[in-house]
Amino acid sequence: AKGGKAAPFTGPRSGAINAAVRTASAYIEGEGAKFRDQIVSVAGDAAARGKGPTAMMRDVTVALEGARDPRGITPRLGLRQRAALIARSELQNVYAQAAVNQYQKEGYAYARWIATKSERTCPLCVARHGRIFPLGRLVIPAHPRCRCVIAPVRSELVEEENEATSSASNEGKVR
Repeated sequence: AKGGKAAPFTGPRSGAINAAVRTASAYIEGEGAKFRDQIVSVAGDAAARGKGPTAMMRDVTVALEGARDPRGITPRLGLRQRAALIARSELQNVYAQAAVNQYQKEGYAYARWIATKSERTCPLCVARHGRIFPLGRLVIPAHPRCRCVIAPVRSELVEEENEATSSASNEGKVR
């Protein structure tokens, strides 16, 4: 924002709250139902109020303090680090799912995977960078701390690959 002032929050991205309620990342799937429900509620509230991961982390910390932790992840990572990881991952999950829902609502069937290029980018995300995927089969974020995003691609620019299609007949088409 200009002049050091934060831009005003104009409301959650269309579908973000519904996406939060319907989805939970694989990172918290092994936890108890009560904890998962709390995190989904916290993520939905964070999306609705325009909270970032730091603000959401406080709510996740409270949820973690009362959670069972059957896999012993919190003692290994530490309470603060695990809360930060969950907050970032769940918010990324909420907004990525909202983007997929919005793109589908707008008639898009495909999206291009865009990885953040740095030394911290994992091999899976590097391999997906620039590739086009059907929205219905797209799983993003790919993992906790994933920094990838997607961009919609018009269907007429995509020709799905199959063995019968030769590259010579696809000039001008994106894969």
